Amino acid sequence: MGKSFAAAISDARDEPIQFDLGPEAAFEVPRPLPGFAVARLASRAEDGGAKAIGAFLEFLEGVMDPDEFKRFSQVATEKRVDLETLIGIGTYVIEEGSGRPTAPSSGSAEP
Repeated sequence: MGKSFAAAISDARDEPIQFDLGPEAAFEVPRPLPGFAVARLASRAEDGGAKAIGAFLEFLEGVMDPDEFKRFSQVATEKRVDLETLIGIGTYVIEEGSGRPTAPSSGSAEP
């Protein structure tokens, strides 16, 4: 028998990732993030342009509960949320879900 990854798959859930589009529009993304959703985003986002934009939306749809994503889509449309903000939300969810920033920090490390 090969290596088992059953121990890496836990039923325990951390606190959800939270973000909002104002005080009356808070949203949650359950943890852990599905690995396939993150991998799919990474493979499609590197193409850039419209494919990257679609990949971010598909990613959010894939990691949010269906009713939560539907509400998020409605609120984002009603509030006329711009593209930069949508990408920022996707980036934030990835950073929080992975426990590390997606871009290098601007400061240098202390020796």
